[in-house]
Parts: sequence; C-alpha cells; structure tokens
Amino acid sequence: MLPTRKNIRLPNYDYRQEGMYFITICTKGKRTILGTVTQDSILLSAYGKIAEQVLIQIQNTHIEASIIQHTIMPNHVHAILFIKNNASVSLGQMIRQFKAKTSYLCRQSIWQRNYYEHVIRSQIELCEIMTYIENNPLQWALDKEYMP
Repeated sequence: MLPTRKNIRLPNYDYRQEGMYFITICTKGKRTILGTVTQDSILLSAYGKIAEQVLIQIQNTHIEASIIQHTIMPNHVHAILFIKNNASVSLGQMIRQFKAKTSYLCRQSIWQRNYYEHVIRSQIELCEIMTYIENNPLQWALDKEYMP
C-alpha cells in the first residue's frame, strides 16, 4: 500500500491567479540524468536538453506564463514562473504537462511524483530566489547527491 501523501499546496489558494512561483522538480530516485556540473557550468545530457526545451516552451504553449529564470541541475530543475491575468490552467496543470511531455520525449518516466512550489510574495524574496538559482551550480559539490 502506498503511503498517504501530505498535501503541500496552500489551502484555498488559486494557482491560476497572477503571481510568481518558485518551482523545483526532481528526477525519479534523484538520478543524475539531466547533466553534469563542471567547475561552475552545467553540461546538459540529452534528457537535460529536452527538459530545458520543454520548460521554455511553457511560455509558448501558455501565453499567460513566462519563465523568469531557470536552471537544469543533474537531478532537478529550478524555475521561477510568472503567471499573469488568471491563467486558463493552473500551475499544477502546467507542471503535469511539462513532466508528461519530457517523459514522452525521453521515452521513459523521469520525474518523481509531485514537485515543490513556493509563492513568491515580495521583491526581496524574488531577489533571494534568483540568487539561489544562479548559485545552485556552484553549490553542487556540496549536494548529498553529488558523486565526483
């Protein structure tokens, strides 16, 4: 029997409303299949390139969404997604479409269930998250999933 999962979404929050969202999506089993980090840069694998292309396509598929910043790490993806003017689909639906399309193009399921999201509520928070995303490759050697 599968364990009961705790709902990590904000109760009564409409994830179609205008706002900025910090998302993290991890690979299944935290496998390092999206690329490698060398020095301070990321060399994407074929799967990583697919993930990046599909992530960027979100803003083409959903005109009410924009990717503000993103990084593809060996075992996860970080992005700041801006949704404007009460989107036709929710953040969750966009993430499900992203996961489905990348898995289809990779010819296997590559993502773990669920994803992390955080509603960005201030300019200070936005700046802190942007710095975190930018510096994430530099912190890879400290990650418990890192294997030289």
